Amino acid sequence: MADAAARMKAAIAGRTARIPRRSPTTRLAMALPAALVSFLFSAAPAHADLKLCNRMSYVIEAAIGIDDKAATATRGWFRIDPATCRVVVQGALAADRVLLNARALASTAPRRSRRTAPTRSVSRRTIS
Repeated sequence: MADAAARMKAAIAGRTARIPRRSPTTRLAMALPAALVSFLFSAAPAHADLKLCNRMSYVIEAAIGIDDKAATATRGWFRIDPATCRVVVQGALAADRVLLNARALASTAPRRSRRTAPTRSVSRRTIS
């Protein structure tokens, strides 16, 4: 039992070995390129398109309403096929609220007619 505890302490001591520290100049030299690249990419203009995606297996139609203070503008209907996306507003969208109304379209497959099961003629016997 004491042997297992000693092995456990040795394993923990081996894992917590001290990592040599880099000088502040080295750390700055390593961080500066990453900071420069992130600054340049964050200065690029943002793409703020409003995109609607249909993840269902049937076609949908969607309409949007854009509330901006006292006015509401509506746009639609947009047809969105299954497993596709569609940009419905391009550019920056400055609005208080965006309302969405979507509906599924009826299936375009031909409908099967509902036939009733054939009836059998049953003879009636009168028992006397």
